[in-house]
Amino acid sequence: MSTQPPVEQLQENATLAVRAVKDRAGHAAARASSVLDEAKTAAGAAEAFIDDAAHQAGSQAAEIGQQAYAKGKRVAGSVARRIEVQPFAALLVAGAIGGAVGYLLGRR
Repeated sequence: MSTQPPVEQLQENATLAVRAVKDRAGHAAARASSVLDEAKTAAGAAEAFIDDAAHQAGSQAAEIGQQAYAKGKRVAGSVARRIEVQPFAALLVAGAIGGAVGYLLGRR
């Protein structure tokens, strides 16, 4: 049996319990800080990845836009040359397209 009076024994047990709680709280705080640092690192990596992907998508979109513009310019030039070579055929095609659009719109 313990030789200490019951009040002193309770006081010592309470002190030990408080120290144990403080120790565990300190470990929990350190782990939480570590997890927070890992989350910040992961968020930074995700941000860099998304930023890089956005830049790549923008570059690709600009390149596709330039290609589409160049192709449209070539097609317009080709159509213009065909109109100059065969103006009557171009007039017939334009009339047929206009007639078809008028027919479709007139059906409303």
